Amino acid sequence: MSDQTLLSHLLHRESRSLLQYVRESYPWASGKCESARVAVHRIAEAEAAALAKLARLMLKKHLTLPPLGSFPDSFTDHNFVSVAYLVPKLASAQRQGLADVERELALVNLPDLKSAIESLRELKRSNLAELEGLISAMAA
Repeated sequence: MSDQTLLSHLLHRESRSLLQYVRESYPWASGKCESARVAVHRIAEAEAAALAKLARLMLKKHLTLPPLGSFPDSFTDHNFVSVAYLVPKLASAQRQGLADVERELALVNLPDLKSAIESLRELKRSNLAELEGLISAMAA
């Protein structure tokens, strides 16, 4: 698989992830869950910034950006739900996304882009740990 194909697939998938969908929607929260809602939004913003950096690097290398299109229809099931309901689903999706990024990282040849994907991987690891911490905190 070429770097162009691989990076386009990665950028599309991560830009249309459940986390990015939630960033554009508004999960419900009250009381102790309000801090979890703020954390989820901050996590999503950080990943969006990392994806924007990757997109800029792709353009700099004259790689075509993928059309992002709309989010999967199944994500509409996550509208108007509480953040307590959403965080475990986000953690599960983040685990899968991290595994995908780790697998694809080994296939990228361009050093600048490989470095950006390594940064994304580390961010996703950190974000997964934070989401898992939120699950524990909300359960307590």
